[in-house]
Amino acid sequence: MKLLTVLLAGATLFAADRQTVYVDKMNGLETYVEDALKRQELPFDFVEEVRFPDLKTQLKQRSPKTYAEILYHKQTGRTDIYTLELLDLRTNKIVAHTEFKMPYDEDSKKSVARDFAAAVRKAIK
Repeated sequence: MKLLTVLLAGATLFAADRQTVYVDKMNGLETYVEDALKRQELPFDFVEEVRFPDLKTQLKQRSPKTYAEILYHKQTGRTDIYTLELLDLRTNKIVAHTEFKMPYDEDSKKSVARDFAAAVRKAIK
């Protein structure tokens, strides 16, 4: 009986250290991001947004800053620079982020997701 109590207490402590994460929709990039975060073996439980997660990943399009970027955006309506963020919803602070040009092929999307997962791992350790 004592062994069962110790095991249950240990499981409760382990569960308390884990955080819930919601991976927002990102035009197909979300599957790669979630997979990369899972491969890092981080203390995360992935949930649906309706469950009020602790953390949320989101994709933002960066506003053009240089004159050339502004002209490109004006001519094409596109801005290729994006930021992938992990946001702490309790404090509304960014835990980790990665800035990149939006890739169109699968290997590049996986690479962006791996870079982001590595930045998250570094930020929470």
